[in-house]
Amino acid sequence: LELLRREDDAQKVLNQIQARWPNWDRAYQLKGILLEIQLKSSEARPVLEKAIAMGANTPEVYYYEALAITHANPDNLDDAQKAIDHALALTSTDPYAFVLAGKIALGKRDYTKAMQYMLSARRLQPTLIPAHYGLRDAYKALGEERKSAAEMEEIKRLTALGSPGV
Repeated sequence: LELLRREDDAQKVLNQIQARWPNWDRAYQLKGILLEIQLKSSEARPVLEKAIAMGANTPEVYYYEALAITHANPDNLDDAQKAIDHALALTSTDPYAFVLAGKIALGKRDYTKAMQYMLSARRLQPTLIPAHYGLRDAYKALGEERKSAAEMEEIKRLTALGSPGV
């Protein structure tokens, strides 16, 4: 229903599932993820936290919690860091989790760590444009202008090819 842009119907079905199985964390996890995808971050965070409190322990729930924190309260980088650290502890193959970890590190001005996260994301998915943007920013902050410029050239090349730009 969400993919069909029937958000209200999707929420109604989730509410019915939650009413029928009130202790099932997956319904809350999905509801929180959908709220964050709809850019309702302030609403998503408590729902995701409830899912976690109920036992949800997936990389996705922590990734979306970190994302909701960065959107709803961009200055709360410590809580976002904790959430993304949980996600990364549960997966080593999700380039988007590494990109988000890199963005959080950039926000904390930990450029070396940001660079490491972005390099991991790029290794996992070489065409992921946000990883290249993060690397460009980290290199620039570290004074490595040549590497920063090289990342910008790679971004232009990938954009021309139609690579993912999420």
